[in-house]
Amino acid sequence: MAQLKVYIPEGYPPNIDQLKMAERPGVLDGKTVYLVYCRFDDSDILTEQMGN
Repeated sequence: MAQLKVYIPEGYPPNIDQLKMAERPGVLDGKTVYLVYCRFDDSDILTEQMGN
């Protein structure tokens, strides 16, 4: 019987240094807000609600 090698294509994730999240502003008055990823269901409804 022939020997078979199996490789896992996922690999190993590199070690990273985690950063803290940015501080949240108190209010959004006068700020511009962008929706960077809009390819999810009902994103048009979300952006409409954000404008109100």
